[in-house]
Amino acid sequence: MKYKNLLITLFFCFCLAVISRGQHPLIKPLKLGDTVPELELNVINYKSSKVRLSDFKGKLLILDFWSTICIPCIRMFPHYEALQKKFGDKVFILPVGFETQFESENITDFLFKRKNTSNEIRLPTAIQNYKKDSVLSSLFPFKGVPTIIWIDTNGVFMSITNHLPVQENVIQKILQGEQVKLPQKTIDPVDRHIPLWTYENPGTDNSFLYRSIVTGYKPGIKIASFSQERDSLFTLIRILNLPVIYMLKTAFDYYNPDIEQSLIYDPLEKRLLIESSRKLPVRPPTKDYLEVEEFKYENYYCYELFLPPSYSVDEGFEITLNELQKFFRLNISVEKKNVKCLALVRTSKKDKLHTKGGKSVREISEDYSTLKTRNSPLSSLLKYLNEEAKIPYVIDETNYKDSIDIEIHLTDLGNLALIRDALKKYDLDLVPVERQMNMLIVRDLPEKKIKPTILPGGK
Repeated sequence: MKYKNLLITLFFCFCLAVISRGQHPLIKPLKLGDTVPELELNVINYKSSKVRLSDFKGKLLILDFWSTICIPCIRMFPHYEALQKKFGDKVFILPVGFETQFESENITDFLFKRKNTSNEIRLPTAIQNYKKDSVLSSLFPFKGVPTIIWIDTNGVFMSITNHLPVQENVIQKILQGEQVKLPQKTIDPVDRHIPLWTYENPGTDNSFLYRSIVTGYKPGIKIASFSQERDSLFTLIRILNLPVIYMLKTAFDYYNPDIEQSLIYDPLEKRLLIESSRKLPVRPPTKDYLEVEEFKYENYYCYELFLPPSYSVDEGFEITLNELQKFFRLNISVEKKNVKCLALVRTSKKDKLHTKGGKSVREISEDYSTLKTRNSPLSSLLKYLNEEAKIPYVIDETNYKDSIDIEIHLTDLGNLALIRDALKKYDLDLVPVERQMNMLIVRDLPEKKIKPTILPGGK
């Protein structure tokens, strides 16, 4: 799997199941800072069947636009319920379920089926149907769910975001009157068919034949976005909103298509050595939303290369890699190094791994704590340990070639003793060793001192 697939799946994914449509012709969309007009909404799970937005004046009102086919939306409800309980009368979180033509059941039936189960949704829920009621989608045009509408204690439209800012510390700061920078959720404005930052996309000029550009983080453009394109007009390469290390890895991967993929698809950076005097972080130090946003502005970059169509995509990647290395004054390469790692070994000759046959299966639980494989190669176990477990890199020294059946459950992915204990069931162990292996090396490029050219007769 190429690294571009990782970029698409690494950083976070939104369900784009609901598209704002059917807007009321007499209702104009609100702008940030506008006072929200009086509205009456149909609700369930509440003391009455209707609510007015004025009922919540004096409270921070958070409208959560969702749909029954949006898995991330549904997973957020327990979090919202906890926040509602935490802040009490200071905040009102109101999920707004949108019934579109894509759902197989309506909101009421969906909630009723969850009654008295562990998945029950207890928050009051407003209902909007795209055929009957489009007032909210007219006031707050949006694309994709989850979408969050923030309305302050005075009934003023504050912000439209995704679900990530709905965190305790963010709400607390807003209630305390602090200025909180909430990045606005927008429909991705990038047209991949024309260059970035030209007057159409936006910018001031497009009268060029060759151009490359590096910028800082650009909110409104997808995180970890990558594209390549070549047609009769141009050859175009983009790497958008990524840390420096991942920009280099992306370009290096495409420039070296035969590279060992575990060097590139290495989410815990076990095969990466950074030999630099600078800090080159690859991920935020915490999950705190505000700190994550600050990290993006400080550490994410965008790059675009625009070439005449006579250049191939491969030539484009060669230029991309060279330019990124020069701009960031870094070199990326693959070198053999002696590395302290773990060897997966068998502790007996008894075969407790051999498959019973059947369809090949490799399943990992949502919290990554459980791996279940059936009729799969041993490499599926190593892949799991190397990509999910926070332990040194694991190499295979079992010399086992047959397909395996294995199921392990790990309560702590960073506890080597627990992992070894789980492997004992299959007469496997992890032994500390030092081995020579290929490593991805990123190191500083020395600054070049350019000597001035002395013309004949000059001094």
